[in-house]
Amino acid sequence: MPYLELPSDMAEKLDNPLVRDKKVVPLAGFSALPAAAFLTAVGVPTWLFVLLPTAVVSQAVKYLIPSLFVKKEAPKEDPVPEAPALTAADTSSRQLDLVLFGATGFTGQLACSYLAKTYGRTVKWAIAGRRRDALEKIRASLGPQFSDLPIIIADSSDFASVRAMARNTRVVITTAGPFELYGTRVVSACAEHGTHYCDITGEVDWVRLMVEKYDGLARKSGARIVHFCGHDCVPWDITVLALAKELASRGDSLVEANCYTDTRGSFSGGTLATMLRALDRPAGSAAAAKTTPKAAGGG
Repeated sequence: MPYLELPSDMAEKLDNPLVRDKKVVPLAGFSALPAAAFLTAVGVPTWLFVLLPTAVVSQAVKYLIPSLFVKKEAPKEDPVPEAPALTAADTSSRQLDLVLFGATGFTGQLACSYLAKTYGRTVKWAIAGRRRDALEKIRASLGPQFSDLPIIIADSSDFASVRAMARNTRVVITTAGPFELYGTRVVSACAEHGTHYCDITGEVDWVRLMVEKYDGLARKSGARIVHFCGHDCVPWDITVLALAKELASRGDSLVEANCYTDTRGSFSGGTLATMLRALDRPAGSAAAAKTTPKAAGGG
């Protein structure tokens, strides 16, 4: 069969998803000129005469008078238990099927609403967090049928409360980030007590560290530790999986997939805190270590 060359305009449409799907990038073309002019007129002088001098002076003072700056010490790490306290098969002491930790946050409230609408009271679930008054407001917003929904007071700074929460349920869902600050003890408690776990983190370095520390313990207890269950990952994972299955049903295979998104919205408080935490993290911190963990089947 002779090689068929597509017209250039058709080839461009097939190769460029923006053209093919009739998408328009905001501030593209001539529409970007006013914004570019504004950023140049304001941004460049601000950087040159404010931000740059401030950074230079700050670094100079820090170098010349180090005593003015308090050195941040890494928080003490909790020891990893050698053996689990419970296993996933131990269900007699678990009064709940599911606990939502971080229920008062932006994503936590969305998850509460989803659980209430989707499962109602068909599963034994509870909401957990640091402040009882905020949790009671969340519970009241769900409707009168949830007036007796259990509330658990748990704080990641209080390891005993986190362990008690994990010990009392089969599954913990946590939306409380930044997870480098508020998630490690939840992972540890779940791995120790055979409690299944999932979160919405996108903090790759922290997840890498969790696998390094708790994979062995999770394998022993039978806990399933599942990270990356948020917007950073789930839409793309499901889309690519569906695409691979569709191609396989046609006798073909997926070689490569490029995903694009068009979103409108703003950062939640947890996402913004995570970004600021990443910028503030010391270069030599454990979460920033370049390690390659083993594949985690159990944790």
